[in-house]
Amino acid sequence: MRALKGIVIGMGVLIVVGLGAVGYGIYKNASALSDKTTPVPSHSPSSEISVAWKQDLMVSLPPGCFVGEIETGGNRIYVIISGTPQEGQTVCSRVIVVDSVSGQRIGTIKVVP
Repeated sequence: MRALKGIVIGMGVLIVVGLGAVGYGIYKNASALSDKTTPVPSHSPSSEISVAWKQDLMVSLPPGCFVGEIETGGNRIYVIISGTPQEGQTVCSRVIVVDSVSGQRIGTIKVVP
């Protein structure tokens, strides 16, 4: 009976020590993760855009064309132009790429069948 009591007490001590080790491991990993975070810039990208754009960007579209979607990625704005085919040609299928920081039109991707 004393041997059984000693084994139960020993196992209880091992459980407490094991839980302490797991808690310590979680604490160390959490502090290591917080050390790797990058600082947040003091200015937002939208404030950069509003300051850098000095004029409006004008885009003229052929009749029957319209802006289908506007997507963003990195420092780019993608304006997707859609419309109905005119005289058997898809004159509206294009993507206009704009630099979001400077507001300059980088180029146009035309879709030709």
